[in-house]
Amino acid sequence: MTGKNDQTMPHRAADAIDDVMDGLKSTAHTVSESIHEAGHTVHVAAGRTARAVEVRFEEAGQLALDSVKQGRAQARAWENRLQSCVRDNLILSLLFAMGFGAVMGLMWNHKRK
Repeated sequence: MTGKNDQTMPHRAADAIDDVMDGLKSTAHTVSESIHEAGHTVHVAAGRTARAVEVRFEEAGQLALDSVKQGRAQARAWENRLQSCVRDNLILSLLFAMGFGAVMGLMWNHKRK
């Protein structure tokens, strides 16, 4: 009988080890799937975030371009108004320019001394 008990004990131990190994394989497979799913989720979220940043960047660029165009249009309007004012008041413009030149000349001489 001892021979029979000796064989069943190693068989039971081997079966127990096989059961533990199967459990470990199953757990490892589950963990692997979870990690794969988490990686996919991170990849999808990163793609969405990158697209959102790209859209915001495009919006900011368009806003800056619109602001530059608007500023350029305002500067041209001021230039046209100033030119028409000078054309309409030639003598007054000439006197103003002479007075401005005189003040600048006085300031230049005062600075050099």
